Amino acid sequence: MDFSEIVVCQKSGDRQKAGAGGILAQVATDLEKIGADAVMITTNTMHKVAEIKFPCH
Repeated sequence: MDFSEIVVCQKSGDRQKAGAGGILAQVATDLEKIGADAVMITTNTMHKVAEIKFPCH
């Protein structure tokens, strides 16, 4: 995914658009639709906007 839109959200403080209610959530939903069982966030800032749910489904 292209993180440039995430960076704009982070710099403006719009964590909702970047994370649980926006871009990250949409990417995770799209991945789940094509069969992904999990999404791994391997950045040093996205954990601030990710709403973690267990189990994933």
